[in-house]
Amino acid sequence: MATVVNEDQVWLSSYELHREVVRLVEEGRSGTLFIRTRDDHWGCFVFEKGAIVSLMCRGVRGSKCLKYLREISSCTFRFDADAMLGNDGAYLPGTRIIIAELWEQLTPDSQGTGAEPATDFPQYPVALTAADLKQAILGIAVDLLGPMGEIVCEERFADYGMVSGMEDVRELATKIALEFDDLEEANEFQRRVMEAAGTKSQGSGAGETAESPYGTNLDYSNFRHVLESEAAEFLGPMALELCAEYFGKFAANRHIADATLIIDSLAENFGDASLAEQFRVRVASRLKSGQA
Repeated sequence: MATVVNEDQVWLSSYELHREVVRLVEEGRSGTLFIRTRDDHWGCFVFEKGAIVSLMCRGVRGSKCLKYLREISSCTFRFDADAMLGNDGAYLPGTRIIIAELWEQLTPDSQGTGAEPATDFPQYPVALTAADLKQAILGIAVDLLGPMGEIVCEERFADYGMVSGMEDVRELATKIALEFDDLEEANEFQRRVMEAAGTKSQGSGAGETAESPYGTNLDYSNFRHVLESEAAEFLGPMALELCAEYFGKFAANRHIADATLIIDSLAENFGDASLAEQFRVRVASRLKSGQA
């Protein structure tokens, strides 16, 4: 029996679907984006805090359905923040990889738009320093895999390079999780890594947030200027390079998620505890007084 299509339906292009997926990622949304294609197939993207954690199309789940999603040229979609339809775990690529694989051939000419498809969207800051994050991932892997966990992690750490945000953490955790034979353990590993990466290493206790000595609602430009100028007093020319690195990691999209984390990361480069503490005191004094 032929499928009856409602010709009055407003059909959207693959570019518009791409733009909606990227918007949900950029805004850190959780929920499910339901899709209906013009030839009456169904699919969905499941998001968890801006990361794509599950895919489905034509009854196929995970990365195997990418080829069907790639074929969509006309569709309708709706987002439901209350619907969480599972997690495909270790066998799904990272969010940026999914978007690149689905829309790498999308061009402005083919869609009649003036903008290139975006795949380099803002990352959400990691709450741990690079050293603490590495130690946390290593500890979780060893806990689940035993001594082999350390070998696997060291290989992946060497291959992966710098972790710039939570999406990089998810991709790194996915690569390590592929070494697990047990899918439940692989998913548990990813869950624990993401939880650790989003948890501050210092604080007043569970469910509490310690008052920052640097104040709240800091102006991004002033905060960065203060850190660059004070760090230069102790570290010389390398201060600007380090500031750029840590602001890129921990203040994505000019959002200061944790001032203490950025300051402590800089202070770790001093090699002298007394100088590091002097740096913190001077920064706190300038920020509290509003001095640029």
